[in-house]
Parts: sequence; structure tokens; C-alpha cells
Amino acid sequence: MGLFDLLRMLLGSGADSARVPRAPSNPVPFDPGNYAISVEYENFRGEQKTFLGDWRSLRTRRHHISLSVAPTGQRITLSQDRIQNLAEVAAAVARLPTGQQRRMMAFHKNRGTTSPLYESLLESFPEWR
Repeated sequence: MGLFDLLRMLLGSGADSARVPRAPSNPVPFDPGNYAISVEYENFRGEQKTFLGDWRSLRTRRHHISLSVAPTGQRITLSQDRIQNLAEVAAAVARLPTGQQRRMMAFHKNRGTTSPLYESLLESFPEWR
């Protein structure tokens, strides 16, 4: 009998214990409000799906777009090939600040500081105040 067998015997294997689901990390319902965007999507089975999300959470990565969707606020990733209203989604992505601009705005917002560049970014992206 090895050390791990002894520990398993003393502490229990865990196989017979039932897993208790954790509470959601964000119990508040996700509501995109004025920033809602509807994404029409055809999944791999050919089913038409409509996702309601916050356009400020849109991110592009290679050939995919991800966003946080209602009602949970969970981030999902969608292939651009299967998005039916890609022109509308691409226009929303074009309105977003770049990653570097988002970092700059978050830096000043979190610290309560300002700079000329930060002020010009706030004028360019008023939704991010």
C-alpha cells in the first residue's frame, strides 16, 4: 500500500461524495441596457440562434468574435463565417477602443488621474466614462 492509497483511505476517495454546484459568481442578472446588440448566428447544426449582448464587450480574435450575452453575462465565442448580420457586428467592433486605449482609460479611471491623451480618448469614446 502506497502513500497515496493510505491518504485516499483516510480522507476518502471523493468518488462517492456528490458534487455541490457552486453559486454563480455574478448573481446579478446581466442587462446590456442601452448598449444591446443582437447577433444572428447559425450554429453547426444549422439552427438559427439570436444572442443579445453588450456591444462594449465585443472582442475579435483571429476569425472569431466574442461577447458577453444575456441573461447570465457569460462570454461566448462565435465564428465570423456563421454570423448572419456580420456587417452590423463589424460596425460595432469598429466603434470600440483598441486594447491599448482601453488600458489607458482603465488606468486613469481606477486611479482618478487624468492626462491630455485620456481626455481626448474620453471625447472619442463617451460610452466608456
